[in-house]
This record gives sequence, structure tokens and C-alpha cells, in this order.
Amino acid sequence: MNELLNNPLIQAALVTLIVTGLNALVAFLKQRFPTQAALVEANWCYLQPVVTAAIADAKAQAVGITGTAVGSIVAKALEDFTQAYKTLEGKEASDKEIGAARIEIANAVAKALEG
Repeated sequence: MNELLNNPLIQAALVTLIVTGLNALVAFLKQRFPTQAALVEANWCYLQPVVTAAIADAKAQAVGITGTAVGSIVAKALEDFTQAYKTLEGKEASDKEIGAARIEIANAVAKALEG
């Protein structure tokens, strides 16, 4: 058995098997437990137009804008996102997708108002 494990070809095969298994595990975990960035990236085709519109709305009201106005801009953008998602995907967005979208929209609006 020891001679078998000392064989360079067997070692290379074992390393390949281990690396392939670990890569499959990482892919599974990413699919099963997506990060916020992954959710935003996966739904960017729905998010991009609403983020752009939210930024334009915020910049139009930038002088003297209140927190309530920002909240309503984010809420409208989020509603537009969920409607676009439902229309094009044929199903409701998950709570995680909606949460990631809310954070992305709010961050974009805040960044637009800063500069």
C-alpha cells in the first residue's frame, strides 16, 4: 500500500480527485447559499434600469431631499424591480433577492447623493 501511495502517477490522480471534489463543493455551496453580490450580479438585468432611474430621481430632488423622499425613491425602485422580475421570470423574486436589490438600490442612491 505504501508503494502505491508513493507512486507519482497515483499521487497526481489523488490530487486531481481532491481538487475536483473541492471545486464541486464550492460550486454547490455558492448555489445553495448565494452572497448578496452574487444575487445582484444574477439579477443585474432587472436591477440596472431601476437603479439608474432611482439615481436620476434622487439627483433631480438632491437639493433639500429628505429621508422620506429617499425612502420613497428606494421603495418605488424596489417595486419596479419586483414587477420586472415577475414579468420576465414568471415567478416572484425570493426574499433574499429582494433584500439584495433593496441594499443595492439604497447604496446607489446614497452614493449618487454624496457626489
